[in-house]
Amino acid sequence: MDQLGFSETLDWEDIGEIMTEEDELTRARLRSYHQELIQQQQYQNWKDVMVALFPVYLHLKKKTRNWTLPCAFNNFSSVVCSCPAEKSIVRQVDLVDLMDTIYDLNTKHQPPSCLGQKQVNYAFCPCTPDPVHLLTSGYLASTPAFLRPPSPCDYSTSTT
Repeated sequence: MDQLGFSETLDWEDIGEIMTEEDELTRARLRSYHQELIQQQQYQNWKDVMVALFPVYLHLKKKTRNWTLPCAFNNFSSVVCSCPAEKSIVRQVDLVDLMDTIYDLNTKHQPPSCLGQKQVNYAFCPCTPDPVHLLTSGYLASTPAFLRPPSPCDYSTSTT
């Protein structure tokens, strides 16, 4: 007997996990249900943020004459937040400028794979959803709740 009281002579056999057809069907149903829950949460996140996003969009559309004025892509953060700068949280975000891509396509130049993409340190304030802050600079968020850390050629936001 060893220190734990087990006999060293016991034959131990490891076998792979045996899944029956019923187990496989159950696992498939669980995965499907999990994906459905994720989609429902994403839908709810967008629904929640649209309450704040849509009025700001309409205001900026009017203020910039449908983004045709030279000031169209200025930072209008003061429209949605008047908090002191100390309250802001600065995070790095990937921005993708589709307007540059359209311009290059119109001039028949082949755009590089990451044309119009840049990483910036962007100040977000907890008083306003991140997608609303991005909209005030002319960008649309690709996710309603959490902006991911940037990675090379990761198109996480795009211009309006």
